[in-house]
Amino acid sequence: RFDIYTGPYDADGADGFALSIFDAADVAELETLIAAGAAGGGLGYGVAGGDGPDLGSCFWGSMEVEAFHIEFDTWHNTTNGVECHTDPTVDDHIAITLNGNPAEHVLWAGVGDIEDGAWHTVTVDVVGEEIVITLDDAVIIDDAIPGYEFKGGYLGFTGVTGYYYNYHRFDNLQLLEECTVPVD
Repeated sequence: RFDIYTGPYDADGADGFALSIFDAADVAELETLIAAGAAGGGLGYGVAGGDGPDLGSCFWGSMEVEAFHIEFDTWHNTTNGVECHTDPTVDDHIAITLNGNPAEHVLWAGVGDIEDGAWHTVTVDVVGEEIVITLDDAVIIDDAIPGYEFKGGYLGFTGVTGYYYNYHRFDNLQLLEECTVPVD
């Protein structure tokens, strides 16, 4: 559970905010991964993927990482040689991506304008393949990633802009770690 603020600019606001959990060996490795993360459409965690090195700046990297990301994307990216992927919707959205690749939206849902100059409370529950994300007590994503096994790791937040600007903040982080072993 945590609170986010991403605003107050809407028309010229960009790019978004992300919570990432990297399977890193230690805090130093987490810091290295975040430092390598691309700004703009890479939302600060993009270390893998993009449309390929043949498009020049449209390549975030080729790091092989195990990671879980929740992005709060406020800019509609369109593959154009500068922006490295096309978002699944023109609306502000919340999405789950994996392994440092912001281009592959595994789960996503459009949300209203979150660049509204207000704080929003987010809860995230991951139990096996099931992921439930709420925004201000409204369920935004309640779905599964078949075959996915959440392994935990080091948690980091990134808030980035590209050509445009905004002010991304988080507060009131609360972790409830409860590991259960399934009974066969």
